[in-house]
Amino acid sequence: MKIYILFFLMIYGTLLSAQKNQLPDVKLKNIEGNSVSTTTISNNDSPLVIIFWSTTCHHTINGLDEISDLIPDWEEAIKFKIIIISTDDTRSSGKVPAFVNGKGWDFECYIDENGDFRRAMNVNNAPHILILDNDNNTLFNQSTFNIGDEEIIYKHLENAQ
Repeated sequence: MKIYILFFLMIYGTLLSAQKNQLPDVKLKNIEGNSVSTTTISNNDSPLVIIFWSTTCHHTINGLDEISDLIPDWEEAIKFKIIIISTDDTRSSGKVPAFVNGKGWDFECYIDENGDFRRAMNVNNAPHILILDNDNNTLFNQSTFNIGDEEIIYKHLENAQ
């Protein structure tokens, strides 16, 4: 009988560990102003880069400009997805869509006006970079964004393949 219980626990544990982690269920706005649940954000079984930023953080904006320029080259070599999460509050979040469109960024962009997703992901302030693997396990977690960090991001994406 003990063997059956032990066998059952081993199988159950294996099944639990094989399940894919989910992002916390938080409502964000996309740049069209529609409410989106973070559980619908999919990385299509490839690494996911989440960059928390704000329209007042010049380091992050410069880094996002650089990454935006590099994406075509990166996409030739590796499969990945980048989303950016604006941490601008309700007073300044109205500027985000025009800002993103004016920059010509081709990132999936969401707005976290109340900071709910930021808190759920244990992010204190923007800028913040997270890289998640296919199962949403954290591969990289950095609370700054400086010129040159795009190379670090690329190396982590390369290693996650």
